[in-house]
Formats: sequence, structure tokens, C-alpha cells
Amino acid sequence: MFKIVTPHGQYLTNQEYIVNEKGQLCQQCNINTAYTFSDGWKFLGIEHVKRNQFIPFETLKTWTAEQFESFDWCYKNGNPQWTVRDLDHGSTRTWGNTKHHGIKYMRREKA
Repeated sequence: MFKIVTPHGQYLTNQEYIVNEKGQLCQQCNINTAYTFSDGWKFLGIEHVKRNQFIPFETLKTWTAEQFESFDWCYKNGNPQWTVRDLDHGSTRTWGNTKHHGIKYMRREKA
């Protein structure tokens, strides 16, 4: 499993999303709540906010923990360089307003 953390959520705190090995996304609202995954919301990969660069989920699955830790997720000013591309009930989307919904960091999680 993977965890994606964005800079701001509903209450101006970090917002966390979980991606399982099938690429299904789940928003982590409460640490005590079980994850609910479905094929209706799929993680496709990460996209750079300025360059025409996309890293698919299948590639990210091969990364080591060290690769995630050493990756430049944000610019020097703290704004995210990367955002999420997903498939939400048949529509491919790229998360906008990357200052708030870009990727602060992403890492592997134990299932």
C-alpha cells in the first residue's frame, strides 16, 4: 500500500490518501476507520505540475522506500511539484490547485 499526503485538507491540515496494490484510492478520514476501496476510484500515477512528465502507478510499484524518500516532491518554497492523475468513475482527472492538492510526499505503507 502507498500513502499520499497533500499539504492541506478540509481543516488546513495534511490530507492523506491510501492506494492499495490494485491502484484503488481511499481517502483516510479517520485513523480508526477501516479503509473502503472500490474500482470506481483508481490511482493512475503522478504528474509533474509544469513539465510534461508522468510516472505511472506500475512504475511507482517498483520503487524502493529509499527512492520515495529521496524524490523531490516539492519545490524549495514548499509547493508541490507533483500531483495525482486518477480515474474517477470513468473520467480521467489531474488534481488541480496543486498548492493545496499536490503531493507533499508519498511513501510505501505496510498493509
